[in-house]
Amino acid sequence: MSPLGPVPVKRLGDTVYETLAEAIASGQLSEGAKLFEDEIARQMGVSRTPVREAFRQLAKTGLVDADLYRTPVVRRLTRQDIDEIYELREALEPLALRLALRNPDASWLDDLDAKQRAIEEQSAQGAVDVTASVHYNEVFHRAFVTASRHERLANIMDPLWIQVLRLSFLSHQLERLPAGRLPRAMVEHRAILDAARTGDGERGETLLRRHVRRGHDDLVASLFSSEHSAPGKGGTS
Repeated sequence: MSPLGPVPVKRLGDTVYETLAEAIASGQLSEGAKLFEDEIARQMGVSRTPVREAFRQLAKTGLVDADLYRTPVVRRLTRQDIDEIYELREALEPLALRLALRNPDASWLDDLDAKQRAIEEQSAQGAVDVTASVHYNEVFHRAFVTASRHERLANIMDPLWIQVLRLSFLSHQLERLPAGRLPRAMVEHRAILDAARTGDGERGETLLRRHVRRGHDDLVASLFSSEHSAPGKGGTS
């Protein structure tokens, strides 16, 4: 008899991780919130084992501070966290775009253009809510990595996306961000996509790098002004 059996499509621990990660990213679980294993297991209708597995994954992706001797807590974002996340994005996303444009199958560009048009139409009608906007932003930026067909690049970026999602939700929650920032970001997405569709990869990379850097600068200016109570204040910044 073979010692190998059917492999489940998704392990329960992964499902619990994804649920908790989304709750942290969206702010439903706030910074500094304690995560009690028994309580989460009861609320989600699972045993403690997949919750424990999820905690380990959350710690690896930098969403939770945890060790063997204390209750895990949602990690507070610091200035260093934000700087590092955006530095990686600024270096790796333009690379992903360059590699994606080498992909002989350009159907991903048509698909992304359709999604861009849909969000533009919704925006024109004033019908884009926060969750839709945040998840569209994730789809847009992840498309280049997926289309690059570069397995190692994807493996490097995979743990970063949940942090990007968290910062995207956070930016929507701030009142001090520059007026018109969201429409501007949509226009910048269009310019990047148009450059890619015309095969001008160099311009696309430049625009993408500038777009990511501007997002960083806006967020940092809003979070760490002297008048704003920012994540991570009181800790390392």
